[in-house]
Amino acid sequence: MPLDAPAIALLAKEIHQALPVKIDKIFQPFSDEFIFKGYGQGESFKLLVSLAPQFARFHFFDGERENPSNPAAFCMLLRKHLSGAKLLSCEAVPFERVVKLVFEAYEPLAGLTQKICWLELPGRSSNLILTDPS
Repeated sequence: MPLDAPAIALLAKEIHQALPVKIDKIFQPFSDEFIFKGYGQGESFKLLVSLAPQFARFHFFDGERENPSNPAAFCMLLRKHLSGAKLLSCEAVPFERVVKLVFEAYEPLAGLTQKICWLELPGRSSNLILTDPS
């Protein structure tokens, strides 16, 4: 059963209270699952994002998953743009099953930039989209 908008808003609020967090590693143990690992406020942090059709969700995670030796292309793209970035905010879009994750990343040519990760959790067609603010 997919998460509804009020549950997503509560999860986003819980995660937002633990921020800011610096992202160290990004894993993709399965084709539809991502783990953002980092630390902040004196604690380690793992955020699990699952895009599975029947179990689309995001939450804190304290278990272990085996990291594949050959990461997928999208995982490599996330690593390129978000490794070393700081997760600044986690906000739910009101009355929608969409979450906005705002990162602050350093790029050699541009300096500090913002990256936005949109997490859509409508159920069967869940999606993770990486954009810039514009």
